[in-house]
Amino acid sequence: RYISEHFAYIRDMIMRNLSYPMLARKMGWSGRVVVSFTVLDDGQVGDIKVVKSSGFGVLDANAIKTIEKTAPFPKPPVKAELIIPIVYRLS
Repeated sequence: RYISEHFAYIRDMIMRNLSYPMLARKMGWSGRVVVSFTVLDDGQVGDIKVVKSSGFGVLDANAIKTIEKTAPFPKPPVKAELIIPIVYRLS
């Protein structure tokens, strides 16, 4: 229930805090990183992992850093694991 109520909000918070790494922008790199993490009972995050790499370490690392700096999230009644795709696309 926590995930169905808060998934879109958490994803949107992460996307709002996402910045395109300068090196990736300069090199024209784009891609999709799938990240899993646990929202702890205090709203902080733990166990952040790249489930599927974008193929570019700088994008993968940026996705993890963005999740860390965006927390805390709404507090779940019990630990909740989320899997979120983060898309880096140059316009």
